[in-house]
Parts: sequence; C-alpha cells; structure tokens
Amino acid sequence: MLISQLVDNLNYRLEYAETNEDKLTAILDTHVQFERVHLLADGNGRTERMMINYSLLKEGFPSLIA
Repeated sequence: MLISQLVDNLNYRLEYAETNEDKLTAILDTHVQFERVHLLADGNGRTERMMINYSLLKEGFPSLIA
C-alpha cells in the first residue's frame, strides 16, 4: 500500500508541477521516501535506481546512473 501511495503522490506532483525544478524535486523526494520503506531485503538499490531513472527519463531529464 505504501508503494502505491508513493507512486500516486509522485504522479500527482508531476502533473501539477509548474517548473522542471518542481518535477525534479518531486522525483528526488519520492526516491528518498522509497528508501525509507525498505520493501525488499535484497535489491532495494537496484529497484530504486531503476525507478528514479525511469521517472527522470519520462520527464525529459537525463538518467543519473547508466
């Protein structure tokens, strides 16, 4: 349920973001919140990197990690 809320919140913030800075802040905030959930015992790092890069690329930003 927490992951669903994180994704819904991110989508809402991205939809109503007025600037690229607002979008980037929303993506980075969500990344930090996801780290706190610790959903997976092993693989959180890979999952987090995939999620942040997907969000960045979707919004027209370059990926952080290749």
